[in-house]
Amino acid sequence: MLLLSYRQFRMLVLGTLVISALAADPALARRGQSTGGSGQCAVIPNVISNDVPGYYTAVGSGFTPYQSLEVYVAGRMVFTYADSAGNFAASGYAPFLQDDGQYTVYIYGGSKWSVLASCSFQVT
Repeated sequence: MLLLSYRQFRMLVLGTLVISALAADPALARRGQSTGGSGQCAVIPNVISNDVPGYYTAVGSGFTPYQSLEVYVAGRMVFTYADSAGNFAASGYAPFLQDDGQYTVYIYGGSKWSVLASCSFQVT
């Protein structure tokens, strides 16, 4: 049985909403700072604090269904897979981002593990 905390549930719902918005409106997806690869990504929340315990979630859409993906943020990698609709979500622990400033998320995939998408977020 899968038990989610209230915070995890909120992040899951928020991630689903962002992915739905990206998938429903191609113009919105283009504003998600894609590098021209096959997908788009966004980070929720977009401004996070590294001073308190909390998580951020990188979400994306437009990838090949069941594609292996690597989410790279600040020297840390998370391996994940796109779902049957080509969407993914991967979370990271905000206090691991020790410096304030702008961070970039890179989504790698494909046979040559090239950058398929990138997006950025602010840490305060």
